[in-house]
Amino acid sequence: IWLPALLSKPGDFWDVHGLFTGVQAVPGAEPLTNEALFRQHEDVLKECFFDGTKQLQHAQLDGTVLSYWPRASTLIALLRHGRLFGYFSDGRADCVDIDIDWAVVVPHVAGAWPMFVRQVSEGMQKLGYKCYIGMPLASLSKPGARFEQLLCRRTQHGHQCPIAFKRIDTQYAPQLGALCAAYHSFVKCPDDISGQLTRYEGCPAVPNIGITQYPACVQWMESGLSPDHVRELIERATK
Repeated sequence: IWLPALLSKPGDFWDVHGLFTGVQAVPGAEPLTNEALFRQHEDVLKECFFDGTKQLQHAQLDGTVLSYWPRASTLIALLRHGRLFGYFSDGRADCVDIDIDWAVVVPHVAGAWPMFVRQVSEGMQKLGYKCYIGMPLASLSKPGARFEQLLCRRTQHGHQCPIAFKRIDTQYAPQLGALCAAYHSFVKCPDDISGQLTRYEGCPAVPNIGITQYPACVQWMESGLSPDHVRELIERATK
């Protein structure tokens, strides 16, 4: 269930042609190869990743956020490649997932989460995003159910870029003593990586197995990680 944050029109959230079904066509643009699409889409996701990072940094500086870290498929991508998409020596592209996932811990005081939602939504909307708050449908009937996610999305070059900020209770916040490479920089990551990945809702080997936009990625996912791919990932991890 998603509701608009800061007066975005509710119907806008469902207008997501490119989010799950494919890249939105850009009028007059020449068709791109799969490799060019991968690179272009990663560039869009990369910009969104750092847009979200900057908002979280500002929120932490003023005390709106206590801590934050990449979660779910975004954490997997950074651990695996140090970037959001990866590329193997055999030419295959590992488009790990097509959204950005952050976990956030806010102060344990009344109004802290609404304050975070308003501050980050305002910042993201200035950058051209539309933002919504949401909760799992199954949580609606539970006592004390609350909207625990903020999702902001923007379209660039025909690619959708959703960024999800998920609220985590202070008692479940991990120690953030590790650093994950993220392109030219680093972000704090949980010490207990194994514990984080055991709670991942999807398939850790191929997180994007359920939704993808490119035939080449579908073929790669159908065959999964080959022994050569696994060896290459191990070699990268030891460097």
